[in-house]
Amino acid sequence: MAFANAGGTGTLTKGQLDAQMSNIFNALDALFAQVQATQAFFVANVDANFTAGAGGPGPTGYASGDVTTMKSAMSDLDQLRQIYQGGSSQSTLRGNSNAYDYRTFTKLLWGTGAH
Repeated sequence: MAFANAGGTGTLTKGQLDAQMSNIFNALDALFAQVQATQAFFVANVDANFTAGAGGPGPTGYASGDVTTMKSAMSDLDQLRQIYQGGSSQSTLRGNSNAYDYRTFTKLLWGTGAH
């Protein structure tokens, strides 16, 4: 489903808009599940498991600096996942320690049986 233009002024039916929003919510939720699983994998493995010839459980052949970058990037995404799901404080982003589940209103739109 694509909107007519970047300004979003195309004509949509209620069903089309509902489907578009549902697709977005479910895709984002699925991506964050992948982020969580990938972060758990990185945490469970030392850097040497990813470098050439290490023989560990991770895929080998990465340069040490690349492993550090990948782990840092996934850690950042996992922090975003935790904030989105309301499981982490946002004091660094909002200046307070109150957690907020960014899915609060999305959950209302997921529909029956979606989650």
